[in-house]
Order: sequence, then structure tokens, then C-alpha cells
Amino acid sequence: MVYDLPFGKGMLGGGNIYSRSILGGFKFSSIVQMYSGSPLAITESSSATCTATNPAAGTCMPSYNPAFTGSSAKLNGDWGHGGTAQSLKTTSFINSAAFMHAPTTAAAPLFGNLARTAPYNLYGPGNYNLDISLRRTFQLGIENAHLMLQADLYNVTNHTQFGGITTTFGSTTFGTVSSQVNNSRDAQLTAKIEF
Repeated sequence: MVYDLPFGKGMLGGGNIYSRSILGGFKFSSIVQMYSGSPLAITESSSATCTATNPAAGTCMPSYNPAFTGSSAKLNGDWGHGGTAQSLKTTSFINSAAFMHAPTTAAAPLFGNLARTAPYNLYGPGNYNLDISLRRTFQLGIENAHLMLQADLYNVTNHTQFGGITTTFGSTTFGTVSSQVNNSRDAQLTAKIEF
């Protein structure tokens, strides 16, 4: 969105010389991004029997645990919600009881029956982000030269998006969040002469 602010010259009645010189010529712009999380793919740990006995099998998938009675494998609310840098290392957001290792036989492993992506409707964290900008251009009176002043504010709401979710079943960090994938709130001031 880009919006010419209705102050100064564009004001009702044209404004006076002071309002035109102080308030006129500002442009406000913003970028809003909203997106849902990506479907998670749960895999077996690298030490899983199916990989060890049959490397050609490729990525191993665990199985649904038939003893699991919950409707969701999600734990502890939203991804990273209420956590600290220390607690997120040990807080799992995926219930490991919903899964089991793929069964094996003496001759060869059996493949797990888990959906390739989004088992139990598991999706990673979504995000929303708002960036805004305010700019004004001043004529310098030298041919076509002008001065542009701009103030930018990124991630205005300072919303954190978590990532680095461990989806390897059998790992000691299964279901934990290990990183922040977006930037914190940042401001930037710019002055530029164009000619």
C-alpha cells in the first residue's frame, strides 16, 4: 500500500503556507505479510532399523501408534508460546506418544504407515509481519535534484516467528523449537539526494 497523506497542498481549501511546507508531500507505505505454516514431515532417526538394515529404503517414516487416543499430536499450545531461550530447548510441542517406530522383521524392515506430510494435521508455525515507511521529497532548486528523507520500521509488532522444529522421531529433541527465523523490530532512517 502507498498513500499520499492529505496534508498541505492537498488539504481542504489548500491549507496555508505553513501547513503546506511542514505537512505536505508525505507518502506513507506499508507491506503486510500473512502466511500459514508448512506441513511437517515426521521421519525416523538416522539410527532407525530400517535405515541401518536397508539403506536403499531412503528416508524412513515411523508409524501411527494405534494406542494413541488423542485427536491432536500437538502439545503446549502455539509454537514457542510462553517459552524462553532456555525452556524452548527442552519443551516439546509434538506428542511423541502419537508415533511408534516402524516395525521390523528378521529378514527386512517394514515401512512405517505415517502420512508423508502433516500427520495429525501437524503444521509448522505461521507468521504475520508488518513493515511501514514514511517519506518526503524536497526540491533543491538545482535542475531536477531533490532530497528524499525516509523512515522505515520493520516488524512493527515485534512478532516472533519460531522455526527449527525437530521432526525426527527418536531424537532427544523431538518436537522442540530451536530458532527464531525472523528479525526483531528494526528502524532505519535514510537521506538520499537524487539528480
